[in-house]
Amino acid sequence: MAERILAGTVEDWADEPCKVVSVGDVPVLVLRQGEEFFAIDNRCPHMGFPLHRGDLHDGLLDCHWHHARFDITCGATLDPWADDVDRYRVIVEDGSVYVDPARPPRDPRAHGLDRIGRGLEHNLRLVTAKGAIELEQGGVPLETALDLGARFGATQNDRGWSSGLTILSCMVNVYRALEAADRARALTKALAWIAAECEGRPPRRPLPALDGTERDAAGLRAWLRETVEVRDADGAERVLRTLAETHGPDAALNAVLVTVTDHRYCDAGHVLDFAVKAAELAERVDEELAVQLFTSLVPQLVSMRRMEETNAWRRPVDVASLVARFAEDLPAFGDGTLPDEAALVTLLLENDPEKSLQMLVDRLREGVSPVALADTVVEAAVLRVLRFGKANEVSDWDTVHHTLTYANATAEAMRRVPSPELFRAVLDGAASVYLDRFLNLPPAKLPPADGEGAGDLLALYDQRASVDEAAAAAAGNPDLATLGHALLREDAGFHDYQQVDIAWRRLERRGDPRALVAAARWLAARYPTQRAQEQTFTIAWRLHRGDALFEA
Repeated sequence: MAERILAGTVEDWADEPCKVVSVGDVPVLVLRQGEEFFAIDNRCPHMGFPLHRGDLHDGLLDCHWHHARFDITCGATLDPWADDVDRYRVIVEDGSVYVDPARPPRDPRAHGLDRIGRGLEHNLRLVTAKGAIELEQGGVPLETALDLGARFGATQNDRGWSSGLTILSCMVNVYRALEAADRARALTKALAWIAAECEGRPPRRPLPALDGTERDAAGLRAWLRETVEVRDADGAERVLRTLAETHGPDAALNAVLVTVTDHRYCDAGHVLDFAVKAAELAERVDEELAVQLFTSLVPQLVSMRRMEETNAWRRPVDVASLVARFAEDLPAFGDGTLPDEAALVTLLLENDPEKSLQMLVDRLREGVSPVALADTVVEAAVLRVLRFGKANEVSDWDTVHHTLTYANATAEAMRRVPSPELFRAVLDGAASVYLDRFLNLPPAKLPPADGEGAGDLLALYDQRASVDEAAAAAAGNPDLATLGHALLREDAGFHDYQQVDIAWRRLERRGDPRALVAAARWLAARYPTQRAQEQTFTIAWRLHRGDALFEA
């Protein structure tokens, strides 16, 4: 045990109830209550303010800055948002007062998960950040917190699958490509989104599977399509739970994807993307939670907007009917390569949807892999973002973004559970690329591949709307860790996380940096933000390091 620290004599507390002493680098507040002495870290665990300036009454120390109250006998707080303060052991001997400098023993896994649990339950971003930092710095595997966040998001929101769960899946994907400090940021941001979306919502009350059913996977899939068609949430949930429990996650995913593609480009692509993200997350958790993740999609399935019901998909060109026509009698899938991807991408970007849909189906009949064709639609969607005209409204960026996320999710789904029904989503994506054509008028210039004349990407994000400059910087140095840091230091929106996830996925799948350049351009249209969330994270990080944040 380290040598104890002399804090003073008993008489030193005769007139004042508290005194601050240094225990190594830590300012420790020694308090007297009656004839007893207690010692706690002098830095308020909420934001580091000096506790010796607070008031002590009846065993409670009240911090003046935000009025958090601490039990001086153990350091626990009455206010969950403040977090508990570390307590030190005091020894009184022969009229002298000593502090044992040994910090209270703490298991980073148990303590970090406890913090994250409280952060989720009470929507406390600072407490969540502390827990994420503690886990990362303690070398605790990501999966421990992933399970906690995924379970909370899947069960504590009656609206079902949310943006927060999608962000969690995105951040899990890119996690290893980030710097260590940004991994804690990524986990904090995802969990904070989940907590905010669940706050004030009633929990989901899951329905049981169809116990003892002898209906096979194909029959259950047909029932799911039927119940979703008439927006029957209860029936759809029981069927989907049965599929997931009895036939596994691939059967559940296939059924959801077939059901989603019964209609055109549902909810601007969100539902199909949510399904793929649920599958990605389900791979990392236990079977019971995986089922919860899939069934949490049901509220989205039964409420999704069907684009064939919108004017844009019907007039002046009825692209919804075009897709339906070309999706009839599709051939068996081959595994051939696409010899003319560039030519097909060019065609997809032109003004003839019938011709581009025809070529996709023709190439499929020639034995080209449906994955290769889905990837080609992604490439066209990436170019829509790269060539997005800055004269358009900022909200129009969302339009090309939705096409890209839908196309990317379709390509990933096709790799997992290919089916003729899913190929309708490839055609939907191509139709959406066509519908976005006016947002490339006039088309922005593509950045030079070598990044000639480019500036520093992070510095550019300190300026408003450095769109083309950011694209050039990313083209010159397509570094995902830098782009990830740029995302995580901002008060990022939901779509921003999806953009970075797609950049990572295209690099992983094809070694293609263009999606990363497109994402860099996308983010530049929105940055800088106020960065209030980064201020909170920085405070949590400095508190973890033991910095003196507010000493005079």
